[in-house]
Amino acid sequence: MSEMGVRVPQRLDDAERILIFSMDEFIGFIITFGMGLALGNALLALGASLGVLFGLRQLKAGAGLGGGLRWLFWNGLGDYFRISASPPPYIRHWVL
Repeated sequence: MSEMGVRVPQRLDDAERILIFSMDEFIGFIITFGMGLALGNALLALGASLGVLFGLRQLKAGAGLGGGLRWLFWNGLGDYFRISASPPPYIRHWVL
């Protein structure tokens, strides 16, 4: 017998990647970036597509929609979106 051996794939469940993106991230990034370029604003296109990329990665990380809402709340955008009736997290009131 020859000693060439047989190469067996170690991970069959790995997602297919395009550059550094998984397939769903790539599609969301390209669609958002393309729409922004069609509107004629490359900076807006890049910002919106990075936002979509961040949102998709949050959803895939198991945080779901709640993770995105918590991020909005703790970064001071909760007042704008009326996420919670609680006071804003960036204003601290100390009780002595």
